[in-house]
Amino acid sequence: MSPMRNQVIINCGATHHMFNAPEFFPDSFKNIRSEVATGDSQSNLLALGIGNAELKCNGKVLKLENCLFVPKLKCNLISMLELFKDQLTIQQKDNLFSLSSKGKTFLEGEIRDRLMYITYDCPKTLLTFVDANLWHYCLGHPGRTMLKNLGLPDSNHSCLTFKTNKCFQLPILNHFEPVKYPLDTIHIDVVGPITSDAVSGSRFLLTIVDQATSYKIIRFLAKKFDIFDQFVVATNYMENHHDRKTKKTSV
Repeated sequence: MSPMRNQVIINCGATHHMFNAPEFFPDSFKNIRSEVATGDSQSNLLALGIGNAELKCNGKVLKLENCLFVPKLKCNLISMLELFKDQLTIQQKDNLFSLSSKGKTFLEGEIRDRLMYITYDCPKTLLTFVDANLWHYCLGHPGRTMLKNLGLPDSNHSCLTFKTNKCFQLPILNHFEPVKYPLDTIHIDVVGPITSDAVSGSRFLLTIVDQATSYKIIRFLAKKFDIFDQFVVATNYMENHHDRKTKKTSV
């Protein structure tokens, strides 16, 4: 079973469809900053985008309009109220259910713990249940803390490359002005267009690095005009993570 964060659940109380990963938005989204009320008044979430999302179910693509991008949402939610805007038929057999409109089934799933879990084709970028060492090698030998921050599997594997780089790493002198706190200065770089397209169609690579902590965010982009929108989303995430505002941006 995929982790709870990757699950999609039909919710009767949600007023909007909400997703926690940008991979659900094929055409990106409009940047916003709006609180999302929850049952716990002390733990309201923050929506950072709104746009059209897609779910691939049984080989068919379900398009959902005006969906919220809520990065810290524990699982993805489909609003029953939004679905009821169209004529809807719900069928249940044992612990399975299906939703149909105009005689055509567009959603299927399983009922577990009194919740309706949708069966869908998870985007490959969300599939994190692979060997931890593979992620460590593919991402350039990051430390365990960085893997944990990315929500990836952890491992006690002893990596010679990682140890060697740590032993011989020297500070870069007189290149950047010294900083004291996180987000005092962040550095941005864009690579591309890459002549050989990735499987996902990405041709550009956006990297954002916090100078004080070396905290890094990497975004793979298909179109150049997506760079600014993804930069705003990434910096909002870093500011929320560190509870500080960005003071200086270096390109």
